[in-house]
Amino acid sequence: MDQDAYHLKQSGESSRKKSGRSPHADASKYLEISSRSDESVLEGIRIGARIRSVDGKQGVVADVEVLRRYAEVQYYFRLERRAGTILVIK
Repeated sequence: MDQDAYHLKQSGESSRKKSGRSPHADASKYLEISSRSDESVLEGIRIGARIRSVDGKQGVVADVEVLRRYAEVQYYFRLERRAGTILVIK
């Protein structure tokens, strides 16, 4: 242990450096979806996936429901922790 780390530990401060990133910097971990998303991408989303809509709603998928009616396909992605539902209509 070097001297700086030893003094930080003795004073109770953390020796970890702050990243300087905002709390929203991890937004790249989410798959952004919209009505322009390819159907193969929408079909590939499973429970546990992290998604974000273009209007900013984001979360972890808890349930997926796909409804097909005539030429329209509706994708309902229910999010965990009562975060809501993201609806994508193709």
